[in-house]
Amino acid sequence: MALTGRTIGSSGLRLALAVHSLDSVGGTEVNVFQTARELSRRGHQIDLLSPRAGALEAEYRSFCRSVNRTPIFDFARNRGLRDLIRMTPAVWSAVSRRPDVIYANRFSEVVWAAISGTLARAPVVCHLHEIRNRRPGNWPARRIRFIAVSEYLRRAWIDVGLPPERIAVVHNGIDPQFYRPGGMPERSEARAQLGLPEEGFVVLYYGRLDPEKGVEVLLDAWGRLGVAPGEGRLVLLGSASLHHPDPAGYERFLHARAPAGCSWLPPRADVLLFLHAADVVAVPSIWEEPFGRVVIEAMATGRPVVASRTGGIPEILSGSFKDLMVDPGDSAALATALGALMGWRQSKPELAARCADHIRHRFSLERTVDGIERVLTDAAHGAQ
Repeated sequence: MALTGRTIGSSGLRLALAVHSLDSVGGTEVNVFQTARELSRRGHQIDLLSPRAGALEAEYRSFCRSVNRTPIFDFARNRGLRDLIRMTPAVWSAVSRRPDVIYANRFSEVVWAAISGTLARAPVVCHLHEIRNRRPGNWPARRIRFIAVSEYLRRAWIDVGLPPERIAVVHNGIDPQFYRPGGMPERSEARAQLGLPEEGFVVLYYGRLDPEKGVEVLLDAWGRLGVAPGEGRLVLLGSASLHHPDPAGYERFLHARAPAGCSWLPPRADVLLFLHAADVVAVPSIWEEPFGRVVIEAMATGRPVVASRTGGIPEILSGSFKDLMVDPGDSAALATALGALMGWRQSKPELAARCADHIRHRFSLERTVDGIERVLTDAAHGAQ
């Protein structure tokens, strides 16, 4: 099928990829980057469009055909005409690349994507990473294919009006080379580098310090657990969200509330050293996580994860891992679940391998990109 003046063949697709941010802190940004890099390795040509610079820009430039800084992609109805005018350079930037597919990564970009796709005579695929509570309307949703990162997210978008037949589920995945399993030697080395006691029970939390992430619940659970500072440590790796009305004040509140035995560290893009130092990782989210990337990162290294039974997390902690979930907001249940994993290397020596195997077989980056590539290719060839 001829699109925009060229025939799609073995050379791969030309993708106009919209990326909201080139930073490397959030799970969505890391997912989009790793997916794009793998699509490039498979022979697809990527023209990247982003309104913001970031730490990943140099790496994007190493494999993209072009990286273009453009104004906004987002569209708000209450700023309709103004936003349409402001997104004109982004539309022109996409159309001029003669793409086979317009590939957006935020629902708020679909107006830009639909206009660009119409002018370029190219189909549009929108990757859904977030939850929306407001009905999107019939246009342009019925002209676009969607990818949801979990079945939970797919159902949430159907509930607000997206056509079910237009949404495919492709779970996020990780590249195992960046999340290598680590045994006791790796644990000892990591703890020495981080200044943590070689013995003792270490629980790791990493991500935004935010009420919806359940950090307060985790602090309460750690206090209930009653681990003496010399016998264990709760390591919290992250900072308050800039979207919080008072990020510095919220961090002070958490520090004041924290029981003994807590270590606070700033966020880092590379968390492998901290994962290797940990015995257990906690994901105590109160909100509905669209997927739960931290869960698969931690399990890939052989660490069991105690997580809230919310959003897309049950799709990861399935089968024999169901017992690792607790109800969101229940600090007593969280403390009990963490306590049950003290000494798990002696009582359940097979658990590390089971965690790593579960992620390698079901949530690999290769499997994720297979699914995304299938949707993009079907869209380019007009398959229904």
